[in-house]
Amino acid sequence: MDEEYVSNQHFCLDREVQKTLAENSKALIINVIFNIIFSITATLGNLLVLVSKWRSSNLNSPSWILMCGLAVSDLCVGFICEPIFIGVHTSLFLKSKAVPCFLVSTKLVVAIYLTDVTLLSITAITIDRYLAIYFHLRYEEVVTQTRAKVVIACLWIISGLHLLAWIRGFEALAAATAALLSVCLVTVLFMWIKIYQVVRHHQAQIQDQFHAQAQQQFNMLRFRKSVVNNFMILLVFLVCYVPYLVSSINLAREFNGSNLLTHVFLYSFILLKSSLNPLLYCCRQSDIRAATKQTLRQLFCLTQGQ
Repeated sequence: MDEEYVSNQHFCLDREVQKTLAENSKALIINVIFNIIFSITATLGNLLVLVSKWRSSNLNSPSWILMCGLAVSDLCVGFICEPIFIGVHTSLFLKSKAVPCFLVSTKLVVAIYLTDVTLLSITAITIDRYLAIYFHLRYEEVVTQTRAKVVIACLWIISGLHLLAWIRGFEALAAATAALLSVCLVTVLFMWIKIYQVVRHHQAQIQDQFHAQAQQQFNMLRFRKSVVNNFMILLVFLVCYVPYLVSSINLAREFNGSNLLTHVFLYSFILLKSSLNPLLYCCRQSDIRAATKQTLRQLFCLTQGQ
């Protein structure tokens, strides 16, 4: 390898990787087709959710603002990350020469950045659910729309700082990624434990307050539903990311064509997450489902009118 390639190896595809992928043209075509579909569904799905939220006055709570931060990152995956990923594989399929390093580096920057935003957003949403039950009646005073917007801005800034580790090199990136992932997962686990404890405590209080039981039970059922919805979002994230992380470890231990192709397709599975989240919002949350239906009706009527 020449000196320039060694000094910039994390900015380019390894030549052996390019050769292996280029030799599997059918797999590349299938992967490109899948990602074109994922790109369209992720872009349209998350755009529809955001437009519905913007048009509905019932979706202005801090919780929904945090959820929209997650939807924005998923929209960027479909609108930016997916096309770049498709471009890399299309270059491999159409050209015999090396894939441009700027295309690979851009893909890595966007992927790392949006993954961080997604993970931090899920952590913030989980903390928000804990604060909702911890402060109870004081929740709206403590967690405001303005503070939720500030939190979203901070999450995107923190994710940008993580990119500095990528610029410094792979070892710094690995350490920063491990630290960020550990902090987020530990925080989420701790919040779930605390939520469970508070729910049990509230159930005991409800049994001692018969006259207020109906109203308290309604609030608790609604809170439980929101907690389950957030857990489903976290579950989708883990199901999509964990296989890719395992594949990365296997590929580092033993590089071969089979492991590489598996690794590439599992990365596409990560991108699929951005298409699944809008479906999850609409299936699990009646308010966003109603707002989305209303938006679709208005768009359909506008199209028919033209």
